[in-house]
Amino acid sequence: MKRLPKKPKIYLAGAMEKADDGELGTKWRDLITPTLENLGFEVWNPVEFEADQLRGLHPNRLPKEATDLITEKKFIPKHWHDLKRAKESNLYNRFLKYMRRIREYDLGLVEHKMDYLFVLWDEGTLKGAGTHAEIEMAHKVNIPVYCVTKAELPAWLHPAVDEKFSSIEEALLFLSKEFS
Repeated sequence: MKRLPKKPKIYLAGAMEKADDGELGTKWRDLITPTLENLGFEVWNPVEFEADQLRGLHPNRLPKEATDLITEKKFIPKHWHDLKRAKESNLYNRFLKYMRRIREYDLGLVEHKMDYLFVLWDEGTLKGAGTHAEIEMAHKVNIPVYCVTKAELPAWLHPAVDEKFSSIEEALLFLSKEFS
């Protein structure tokens, strides 16, 4: 049995933009958070802090509903990601500024602040890129990666994953035994 450092940080990586639940991947994250917290982890859920990353952008340059949601610390509306298809350069540039901030922040967290990475690898993850990068970053800095595979994991990522599981329940059982 491993002993956890005091309040180790675990990052919940998985599909958001292309998540199957239509809610940026909140359901599985909300499901496992209480168990991980009971095991002594400090859980870092990117769905919860994505809105914080837009703070500091000029509010008049964001859609009104996005500004309201940021103020209320709720989710950014999915349509924000649709700006990537905008034909107007000013809208596309806003999207780039937003995504650069998200990318830098999330990868920086994994690289400098996290102790563990918990991944849900599913069909939605295959359509995105963030989770791929987060796994690679964790591997680069020797952070253990625990991965639930509900879709085929690319061969390139197999060496970066420390433990693979076929279900969330199996992963939580493993972590309970490993870290209780």
